[in-house]
Amino acid sequence: MICAIDRDFTHWGRELLTNEHDGITVEIGDLQSQVRIDRGVWVERTRRALAALGVDRGSISIVFVDDSAIREINKKQLGHDWATDVVTFPISDPGAESLEGEIVISTQTAVSWAVEENVDPDRELELYLVHGLLHLLGYDDRNEEDVARMRLRERELLNDRSDLDPAVASAVEIATDEERSSWGA
Repeated sequence: MICAIDRDFTHWGRELLTNEHDGITVEIGDLQSQVRIDRGVWVERTRRALAALGVDRGSISIVFVDDSAIREINKKQLGHDWATDVVTFPISDPGAESLEGEIVISTQTAVSWAVEENVDPDRELELYLVHGLLHLLGYDDRNEEDVARMRLRERELLNDRSDLDPAVASAVEIATDEERSSWGA
């Protein structure tokens, strides 16, 4: 799938891992050199998040890039001339029987933010994955109410992890009941 980026993975010396299983295809591309990406781990994280979101059919492409590449994509595809953390390209409509889309993640932004916030860059990247999947499912973050709903869902998904390191878990804020009721979620 990977059509948001006009790059041939073999030309760039990077391999593309495609994994199909139980109605879900996950493609992982790595066009950056700042962070070691274990494609198998990212396939499993994507599958786990999709299962938690109730998605059992789909095709998702995830590409890890640096800030210059995501800025180029953001400018070309969305008209925004700046680097960002994650850009999503839904292919299927929200609520479709099969979820299809692309997620482009900046590892450089993740590392910078993680250093600033004193969190694990790998977990910051996982947040970007979850954020991108939520966008593909129709979640938005254009106003305060939408942002609050999206952040709550991100927290739920990231905290519903038996393998989450306790030090990392303490860095991920958990919404209080009072916050939840004020968001109307």
